[in-house]
Amino acid sequence: MSNNCYTGRNFVEPQSVITTVVRSLRSTRSKKGIAAKRHLILKIAALASAALVLAVHAQAAGLLAATKSSSAKLPDAQVIWIVSAIIPFILIIIWLGLHADRMRAKKLEAMAQSLGFAFRLNPTKADTALADGCSLANIGHGHFVSNVLEALHTADELDLTRFYYRYSDGDGLSAGRYTYTYYLTISRMQSPLLKFPSFVLFPQTFYTKMGTMLGRTENIIFPDTPRFSKKYILGGGDEAAIRAIFTPAVRQFLEPLHLRIETPPGLFFVMRRGRPQLRPNEMKAWIEEDKPILALFFEAQRSSEPSSA
Repeated sequence: MSNNCYTGRNFVEPQSVITTVVRSLRSTRSKKGIAAKRHLILKIAALASAALVLAVHAQAAGLLAATKSSSAKLPDAQVIWIVSAIIPFILIIIWLGLHADRMRAKKLEAMAQSLGFAFRLNPTKADTALADGCSLANIGHGHFVSNVLEALHTADELDLTRFYYRYSDGDGLSAGRYTYTYYLTISRMQSPLLKFPSFVLFPQTFYTKMGTMLGRTENIIFPDTPRFSKKYILGGGDEAAIRAIFTPAVRQFLEPLHLRIETPPGLFFVMRRGRPQLRPNEMKAWIEEDKPILALFFEAQRSSEPSSA
């Protein structure tokens, strides 16, 4: 089954063309020093706004002086005074938001270190390749990684990394085309013990249902769990091996969920829609959220392996 049959449209969140273009430009920059650049931009904006406020006050003072020297009313002066008073409050709100983000990142980093994890708000060069091997890395443009939480070489020989992922599909410029931006939370698990057959599992969409009806989208059906087969598209090269690891326990666990799973060689990707706000006290539970899924598949792998005499 081709991975290209899924375009991620069940994860769609429409964005304006301008917003998407800005985000795409940001994603092409060097990832190093993003926070420093934001702080520099904020300082420049603050200085420019301060200069604007002084200029507005000077103009308002001139208008008020003209008002006193003449009988004419100049309501514009009052409006200028009001606007010049609002601008500092807007700057304070922006500063408080950026300051809260910095404090949150510091708390997350401290909590990660106490748990033996590594946390990076902004990605390193190596982090930008975390999604490599996943078919979504080859779809669209503007791919961006952030909020990387890493637990390497755990007791069960598992390297586990969880991160936020964003990409856009479509240019929004051609007639009849739109731009969509997708936000995902991805768990990337790697271990030499993982020997799953290569497969892709993702929720059904209108397009895949039409493709299935027309015979253009392959789907491995399990007659004993019709709800699972109705909800998900499942495909891969070795159907017998895939059926063996999708045990009734695995299907029952996945049926109420809404996620995408891919298994490149030696890797196990679990992708969920959205980017929930990560709190320091929830970090341990957050990074281990998808481990039960892997454990079920690993148990199915072990049970499907031929027993040694």
